[in-house]
Amino acid sequence: MRPPSVRRDFPALSGIVFLNAASMGVASRQALAAIDEQRRRLAAGPRGLGWSRFIAGFESGVARARREAARLLRAAEDEVGLISDTTSGLHQAIDAVPLRDGDNLVLGDLEYPQVALAAENARREHGVEVRFARHRGGRVSIDDYRAVIDRRTRAVLVSSVGWVTGERIDLAAFSDLAERSGFFLVVDAVQQLGGVAIDCSRLRVDFLTAGGYKWLNAPFGCGVFYVRRGAHDLGLRVRRVGLLGLQEPEGGWGGFYDSPEMRPLPPLGPVRSARRFEAQGTPNRLGAAGLAAALRHRNAQGRRAVERHILDLAGELIDELAARGATVWTPRPERRRAGIVTFTFGGGAAADKRLHRSLERREIFTTARYCSGVGGVRAAVHLFNTRADLHALLAAIDEWRRS
Repeated sequence: MRPPSVRRDFPALSGIVFLNAASMGVASRQALAAIDEQRRRLAAGPRGLGWSRFIAGFESGVARARREAARLLRAAEDEVGLISDTTSGLHQAIDAVPLRDGDNLVLGDLEYPQVALAAENARREHGVEVRFARHRGGRVSIDDYRAVIDRRTRAVLVSSVGWVTGERIDLAAFSDLAERSGFFLVVDAVQQLGGVAIDCSRLRVDFLTAGGYKWLNAPFGCGVFYVRRGAHDLGLRVRRVGLLGLQEPEGGWGGFYDSPEMRPLPPLGPVRSARRFEAQGTPNRLGAAGLAAALRHRNAQGRRAVERHILDLAGELIDELAARGATVWTPRPERRRAGIVTFTFGGGAAADKRLHRSLERREIFTTARYCSGVGGVRAAVHLFNTRADLHALLAAIDEWRRS
């Protein structure tokens, strides 16, 4: 992977320093071209192709997206489905968990609000208890979760990388604890997937969700939803099933629709794959085409090459900020971070926001983020960033501090 060459695949990066993939990534040239191709296909219609070939071409991105996502996650294709965004995946996962009176759900107090709201919806609907593992100085360890997990814990919701601090949790440790304790492990991976590698083949993660528009550099409207094969044996609830969430009939869907034997309620059971959690009507074919191309581009760069590049650049940024006297919320050890680096020079949120605005005036894009008293300016280092980007950021920070 050569970042200067990769950078040419992202037209929006021309003339700017983009350190904001944690908010919204930039779509690759390949992803945009895939959507344009689908738009041209729609504009041309089926003339000269026949209806079957026209539809097959229009829907081809759906299968490609599943295949590329499975490759990135090191998962089986039937474990991967497509969703609209991270939040949709969180709700699908919690809705599927078989909850009973007296159960509890556990999450950390630095979580993104959508994670907490998914648990809160379950509390309102089922009367379960929602418990929080409390952070200590901006850090939340598995021991903090153990302190609130008990035999009635039905699910633990975690972000693999914290949206404010950039801390990366030990997914293997959570996986082992889920295996021993028997709770469902639900992972929000939107701040990791596409950056630092995740290997689902080595983990006992039941559900994993990630929208495509951040670190995957895909357009909006389509993301990745992983469901472990073994989770289907744990009594998952099927709350809403559409036709495409049912087992495919013998002979395929084409033969089903044009058969005189077709009935409004076909004798088909729910499919035992991630597809039962996808949109049960018409899939987002445009979004899927863009996501497939973005995933293919990401996979072509290599899992470990991208991870190495991100960890090296982020580590260098942490060291430079610390040398300038910043408080860096992101942990320094590589195993505990990914691409997010969050820092403050003191003076509270007002000073952080002044720095953020000063950077943006120089076309250096970051954000300011806070949760539970923790936060500051958040920079996100991705595969297309270079040391020149870091130097520009640090020079702008030095100038702001002098002024």
